[in-house]
Amino acid sequence: MDSDLKKTAYEFNKIIDGLAALHGGKLWWELNAVACRNTFMSHVLNDMAFLLAIEKEWKAEGKISEIHCHNKTLLNILKKWIEENGHTILVKLDSRAYYRHKLYKYTTILKAFWLLMRRMRSRGLWNNREIQFDSQEKILVDTFVVSGKANEFGAADDRYYRELREYLPKEERSKLLFLPQYAGYKQYGDIFRHIRHHQKGILIDDWLNISDYFRCFYESSKARTFKTGEISFGGFSVEKLFINEFGNSMFDGGVLNGYLVFYAIRRLSTSNLRLQLALDWFENQPLDRGFIMGIRQFFPGTPIHGYQGMLCDPVYQTFLQPTQFEVKRGVIPDKIFVPGTRNLEIMKINGANCGISIGPAFRFKRSDVKEFSGEIEKKSIKALVAFHISLIETREILEALFNLSLIHISEPTRPRLI
Repeated sequence: MDSDLKKTAYEFNKIIDGLAALHGGKLWWELNAVACRNTFMSHVLNDMAFLLAIEKEWKAEGKISEIHCHNKTLLNILKKWIEENGHTILVKLDSRAYYRHKLYKYTTILKAFWLLMRRMRSRGLWNNREIQFDSQEKILVDTFVVSGKANEFGAADDRYYRELREYLPKEERSKLLFLPQYAGYKQYGDIFRHIRHHQKGILIDDWLNISDYFRCFYESSKARTFKTGEISFGGFSVEKLFINEFGNSMFDGGVLNGYLVFYAIRRLSTSNLRLQLALDWFENQPLDRGFIMGIRQFFPGTPIHGYQGMLCDPVYQTFLQPTQFEVKRGVIPDKIFVPGTRNLEIMKINGANCGISIGPAFRFKRSDVKEFSGEIEKKSIKALVAFHISLIETREILEALFNLSLIHISEPTRPRLI
């Protein structure tokens, strides 16, 4: 099955790169395209894998009698394929899945609007704080905040770079300036208060005008202008899958956050801030695109380094590995650092040539911080097990570990959160 997934992901990336030749470089394209590509659970990628499986099954057995589809676009593609090939297969629309898929677009819009309104309310409607930075060049560190609770290190030291300062001399530590992203749904007020009181952190919303929150909706709506010619995958014409996906992800919360980061960096460029380096926690998602494009456009000449500090399966998270066409468009960091030699090769899987090197594994430095409370033999071996981002695969890993009676499993620890 992995070979089918790899083929689908490879073809999908080729299609996205081909479409970028028409739209690439525009802000709405870069943010919405990567949202369309940013997970293997993306609807269009799932549909392509579904089509490939049907075609393969038919060629092998020729015994498919009935197919259930979750959307009308997929149903029409299959009907056309059946008609062109003279097959006798009944295609039905799964009404429950159809309405769930249909509502997805509207629930995404409502959720995004609700979150942005909460952010506006939490920052204060007219709060546009101006900060004067010292003359020292700064290292701008893109981080991620998931909680509003304080810790002994301060609010802007999040789960990604919790141990970063321990490796740096005092002079370098003084240059660190954190730019926290946040995905709080109920804790915006707490998160904002902690970042504002932490001298090493910049609150993105303090550098936004009220108009920026509404402008990101307007800019993202330009994805409606998305055009494509005929796109073939296997024996199917799949261009309508891409058109639908761009429409569905048009107001995705991650896309809108990417716009806000871009706007905040634009306003930061009008301050006295001087940058020596920009460090992006690189997952090749809309937030990364907004950060990287903002630095390139408004702080030209600033080196951008990306750090991808997690362990992921390249088949299921194909979006994490950049393509060479993305490198040429300038939406990828100048250098990317990964933990471990295996990840070095994985990062090059889509042919990107952007200076990929090995870096420290910050997130796993304290993986053994919680000790097992039971009795363990002195000669026992401690093993670090990296769980998959998908719940299904994680469950399979856990079941496999529990089935090995010689292995004792302590309470799993996750990266420290603030």
